[in-house]
Amino acid sequence: MKDTLNEVYKFTKRVKSGEILTEEENKRFLELTDKSMDFVKSIENDYAATCITERYINGKSWHNIADQMGQLTDDSVRKCCERTIQRYS
Repeated sequence: MKDTLNEVYKFTKRVKSGEILTEEENKRFLELTDKSMDFVKSIENDYAATCITERYINGKSWHNIADQMGQLTDDSVRKCCERTIQRYS
């Protein structure tokens, strides 16, 4: 699942930067996003699910997520995501 999430993140960053995806890339992006959202729905911890969604699907930086989630460090958010992905994969 980590590879899928990383690929979605890369597509998201490209789209957010204004890049236009090819039809094939767009189809792949949508498939991976659906798969990623299904994964997120399987996570019982709402905090972890939100962090993963913000990072991989919405393309936010660890720093932005930490700011959004409260008084947490970038590293704590990253570790939470990594541990959750490992646990639920």
